[in-house]
Amino acid sequence: MTRPSPSNRDEEVGRWLLQQHASIVRHDGSDAPLELPAQVDESTRAELVQAERCLRVLDDLTREPESLGLEWLGLDAVTSNDETPRRIGRFEIARELGRGGAGVVFLAFDPKLRRQVALKVPRPEALVHPDLRERFVREARAVAGLGHPNVVPVFEVGETGPICYIAAAYVAGETLSAHLAEQAEAISPHRAARWVLAVAEAVQHAHEHGILHRDIKPGNVLLERRTGPAGVDLGEDALVPRLSDFGLAKLLDGERDITRTGCILGTPAYMAPEQAKGKVAEIDERTDVYSLGAVLYELLTGQPPLRGDSDADTLRRVVADEPTRPRRLRKDIPRDLEEITLKCLEKDPARRYESAASLAADLGRFLDNQPVRAKPPTPMDRLDKWSRRNSDLAWFAVAVLCVAVFGVGASAVAISRLYYEAESQRQRADQHRHLLRQELYALNVRQAFTAWKRNRPDEVRELLHRQISQQGGSDLRTFPWYVLDAWSSFPPLAVMQGHEGPVREVAAHPDGQRLVSVGDDSTIRIWSIANGELLQTIPTTHRSLHALAVAPDGATIATGYNTLQLWNLEQGRVADDVADFETTIEEAVFSPDGRHLVAGSRNEAARVISLGDAPAITLETLTGNESFTFSGDGKRVTAACEIDNDRHVSTWDIETGAVLETFTSQYQKANLVCATSRPEYFLIATTSTGRIALQHAGTGKVAASTKLIPATIEDLALSPDESMLVAACNDGMLRVWRFPTDWTTRDPQNLRFKRCQVIPAHDGAVTSIAFLANDRLASAGEEGRVKVWRLARESPSRKLAATHARLAPDGRSMLHFNRTGQLQCERTDNGEVLWSTPYPYAELATIEFAPDGRRFVTAAASGEVDVWAWESPRVSATFRHEHEVLGVAVSPDNRLLAITGVDGYTSVWDLAAQREVFQYKLASWGRDVEFSPDGTLLALGGHAPEILLFDTRSWTIVQRLESLVDSRSLAFGPQGHYLASTHQDHAIRVWDIEAGKLAYDLQGHKAGALTGLAFHPSGKTLVSSGHDNTVRYWDVRTRRHLGAQQLPPLQVVRQFVFAPSGDCLITARQHGGRPEWSLDVLRVGQPSQDVAAR
Repeated sequence: MTRPSPSNRDEEVGRWLLQQHASIVRHDGSDAPLELPAQVDESTRAELVQAERCLRVLDDLTREPESLGLEWLGLDAVTSNDETPRRIGRFEIARELGRGGAGVVFLAFDPKLRRQVALKVPRPEALVHPDLRERFVREARAVAGLGHPNVVPVFEVGETGPICYIAAAYVAGETLSAHLAEQAEAISPHRAARWVLAVAEAVQHAHEHGILHRDIKPGNVLLERRTGPAGVDLGEDALVPRLSDFGLAKLLDGERDITRTGCILGTPAYMAPEQAKGKVAEIDERTDVYSLGAVLYELLTGQPPLRGDSDADTLRRVVADEPTRPRRLRKDIPRDLEEITLKCLEKDPARRYESAASLAADLGRFLDNQPVRAKPPTPMDRLDKWSRRNSDLAWFAVAVLCVAVFGVGASAVAISRLYYEAESQRQRADQHRHLLRQELYALNVRQAFTAWKRNRPDEVRELLHRQISQQGGSDLRTFPWYVLDAWSSFPPLAVMQGHEGPVREVAAHPDGQRLVSVGDDSTIRIWSIANGELLQTIPTTHRSLHALAVAPDGATIATGYNTLQLWNLEQGRVADDVADFETTIEEAVFSPDGRHLVAGSRNEAARVISLGDAPAITLETLTGNESFTFSGDGKRVTAACEIDNDRHVSTWDIETGAVLETFTSQYQKANLVCATSRPEYFLIATTSTGRIALQHAGTGKVAASTKLIPATIEDLALSPDESMLVAACNDGMLRVWRFPTDWTTRDPQNLRFKRCQVIPAHDGAVTSIAFLANDRLASAGEEGRVKVWRLARESPSRKLAATHARLAPDGRSMLHFNRTGQLQCERTDNGEVLWSTPYPYAELATIEFAPDGRRFVTAAASGEVDVWAWESPRVSATFRHEHEVLGVAVSPDNRLLAITGVDGYTSVWDLAAQREVFQYKLASWGRDVEFSPDGTLLALGGHAPEILLFDTRSWTIVQRLESLVDSRSLAFGPQGHYLASTHQDHAIRVWDIEAGKLAYDLQGHKAGALTGLAFHPSGKTLVSSGHDNTVRYWDVRTRRHLGAQQLPPLQVVRQFVFAPSGDCLITARQHGGRPEWSLDVLRVGQPSQDVAAR
């Protein structure tokens, strides 16, 4: 802090204070009589006596605490005879947190409220000067009136003896300056913009309460790490900036400022020019805007805008020099963000943003990919800045130019205009190019959704890949892109490559560790499932091998071309030639007990070979013996084969060879057969029609079937737990259906095949498949590779017998009300019941969570609204509404509760004081209420042709959004710039909050009411659901419908919850009007930058 030159008297007093401080620090004069400097009047004498007392108290406090009795802090106490804790007022001092030009900050404990606080004691001159002391207390109390989520709250301002203090919340996080110092790489531009936007909103809040900060810098911004209700760390994106240290704050009340003109307060590198000059009268809201720009500049470039060799040199540069443009220091900074930064750093306050709110709005436009207000300087702007910096030279240049003005004036103006017009056209071209890229992105994603619906994963991959290859500038990909990427991307767990030519068969070894494969290169190969390593190669004398079977004991394998051979796997040699065929052997299967081996060739009867002494049995088959399957007890074998010139499915007795039953497929010729755990039912594949059917062996009746498959089915497999059915196809795809796991206990006539995956597995046909476990599958392909896949199991989707359900804000748990009258909380990932408690009323109307997840609200059909603590479910407050409640909402700061219902009354309650602060009456039903993300607005919709927006500070209506039809549900965008609403006409309307008008309509849902609506955390995607049984994805930037996900009939999504990182969507789905719900979890590989780019 720089002061004017002191008088001789001031110097004498200053020397006395320094000597007195040195004496106190040495403890060598604490009891000596006070020797005051000569020639001081009585008022000065009183101030000096007070100053000495303050110096002693401050010195005592800043020494190492001894035996403070503060074990709750986890500090090691130092044994001392003095057991009395050191205090300021009632606050117990633990340790010093830091000190600066404004004072000293201690970590202290408030025993009254049992919480830690940051206790700040001001500068000594503020303690001894009556006017400064009064000003400090008054301005600190004004700061204590601030209530913003990005401002560190002040709990208390007080005085005790000669000391006055501020007790503020203790934020355990590091400062922004410390965070920057720890980063190996630069902060992403979008993250920097998002953090400064949050701080700017906090500064605007302070300005609206008449307070200037005057010392905004990275060291005064704390990064608090937000955690979920269960204490789960939410990662880097959970860092929330909070503005602190209003030590230099000034009230905007017109009162004379104690700070004299010429005094310089603040940190030089972040001061505005008027602040650096000491021109107190010129300091206003735009001074803080400059400091916000300086913080943004450092976040983007890693250094302050202007920095000199000393504080004085820095002050000189702040007044006289222009900062280097950020893009010259870092090329990946977007141009719009650079212009926003430089607009904040204008020397002339009139050229800056007029308020922190205007800066926040422009940052919001940048994050929403909208045009910003900040524009590059024109040539005239540059000339004006140069002339201000070089006034003498500018006057000389003016004189010279006056001589030639008549000759070149017109040309200069024309050139300036041409330059300005060219720059404007370049900006417009950049904007148009960006808009066209967004439109192309939306078109490609929409086409990809269509290709996915038509079962064309390769086309999906190609369309998605276009958005990777065309990046160039900003990354346009949003959540729907990653959804399609997750649906269409199935990387194998292992790839085994070694066969020279097509692989014909693959089989799992019983030890669960190895795979066996054979192919056209006449080799048997053994692979490690874990890492794909080739363990053993066994050469054979055959031209190629088309059949493979592994005995149940794992010691023997069977292979076949024209000769069926048994191999000793351990020794790697032939154990026996058991049968010769004249044509190629297509299939070989061991019985479950390993006592029999069935083999069949293309044009000969199949044979049952006993591996004991019994003779072989010939089965009555002709050609096309492609598939055999044993019954569970091993006493019967079933084959899809040709008998009497027709394709049949026949079953034989394994001991006698007698035909037990024969039936034909309703879908023409059967080629493949697979047994099930119900011996009377078989899965039959017909390659000619491309269908798979579940068919009764006795009656031949089809219980269920797949839709037409546009490819030839080469192989068929059912998982061991019968939860999944897989078809290997000649187009290189694995097609996977989810098979009802409880089908064995119910009527198969009601079964449905639900396809869950189409995996592009091989280049060329998939020739063979084998399950290794319930969710792992091996496949062989014509291109010569063997691959191992993990198949998608059921997501953490579980059915709940409940009438109402609600997901917690972090999506990790779900609260539901069941038919037994219990409120029950479960984890969404594994269904673990966290707690259960009786609901005190007969019928529940709705459930809602507080944003912090620590409380939830229930509304009874009879009108009782209860607020519950989350961890130990108990009612902490009860409010009464006269009629049924339809909508409730809790403000972002968890302070206010809004309720609306069928009687049209909307009431807002202060949860801490449990008193009503606002009431409004609609002409008809109120259906939904929603707070804006910053808590300054409350939206109300219902059975009315308009949506109302209330200012939560004055409770006045600030906007009437004319919707023309009833609204049903409301959702604010993450930045609060837009409000989305659903309506009776199946439309979604998106409103521009600042303009107070409709931005656009979204049309796509076909019929019925819309039931679910949510913005992605990035604000770029909107997701909706309705009674047309679809989940639809919308691109907010282009206002386009991207695609839809079809739900089962009569099922609707009631709630969407995105994970804060944006990589997971959890949905609560209700089954028609029944008391039954399902949870679905959709995880995608989305990078966190998409959320940081809000």
